[in-house]
Amino acid sequence: MGRDTLLGRPVLVVDDVRAMRAIIRSLLLNMGATQIIEAGDGCEALDKLKTGRVGLVVTDLNMSPMSGIALTQKLRMPGSEFLTPAPVIMVSGHREARLVQAAIEAGANEFMVKPFAPGDFEARICSIFSNPRPIVSSGNYRGPDRRRRAMPVRKDRRQASA
Repeated sequence: MGRDTLLGRPVLVVDDVRAMRAIIRSLLLNMGATQIIEAGDGCEALDKLKTGRVGLVVTDLNMSPMSGIALTQKLRMPGSEFLTPAPVIMVSGHREARLVQAAIEAGANEFMVKPFAPGDFEARICSIFSNPRPIVSSGNYRGPDRRRRAMPVRKDRRQASA
């Protein structure tokens, strides 16, 4: 994996700031991406997804009228016409733990704080594809396992239903 990681993978870049979309586009082009689709918010992203599948989504967290969190939830909802196994990288200028946790709970594979170094961005994308987390399904979620490390299931911690 490396500079050819994104060859043949359409990438959706969602950010309400045009300059940020241009920066991310440039980084993706340097990584070998040839198909980059841009959207200014989550609603526009969903419209673009109606016309085809993507292999990676890079989305900002804080957008209006639909945030990156709401977009990611739509991408991870079973039965949704937008359900996709494509990895999601959530980017934000905010680093509060509650926002990072909300992004992971929504189904983001990774969270990066802006501004980020080009090398870190590339390393994170390569890691997503070279070490994918297992896909899990439960109720209203189908996406990457939200746990960051493998943990065995302890049957003694489960409670019997009455």
